[in-house]
Amino acid sequence: MIIVGAIVGSGIYISPKGILEHAGTSGYALILWILSGLVASMGAFCYAEAGALIPKSGGEYPVILEAFGPICGFTFAWTCTTIIRPASLAIFTSAFAQYAFSIISDCGDTVVSQKLLACAAIWSVCAINVYSMNLTQSLTKIFGYIKIASL
Repeated sequence: MIIVGAIVGSGIYISPKGILEHAGTSGYALILWILSGLVASMGAFCYAEAGALIPKSGGEYPVILEAFGPICGFTFAWTCTTIIRPASLAIFTSAFAQYAFSIISDCGDTVVSQKLLACAAIWSVCAINVYSMNLTQSLTKIFGYIKIASL
């Protein structure tokens, strides 16, 4: 379930509103979703092919290391660690806070409150990871099931 939770991204809960606003009609938005799904499938097939050709652990890093050398491999790993993953974490926790505050709209200054809730969510997940890997695994499974069920 951990792999399924990682494959089915959380972006599905963030992007539909923006796509519908920019598409204009729900029919056009649906066509865009289908085309985007096809493009994403092509990317997934490329990842599968690269994984079959270079069967090493480490995600994209061994593929980039083998294809482009150590400088590109290091740059990719450094960029993922310092920019890409923290930025995506900030986006997802901000979206979580926006959804949480949309349920209770009685709060005064929601921007500061949302940022505080996003920070609290990150610290809570860190604390759970430090406390117990078994608890982390169980919660990952539970939230993976919730993510799939809500689709």
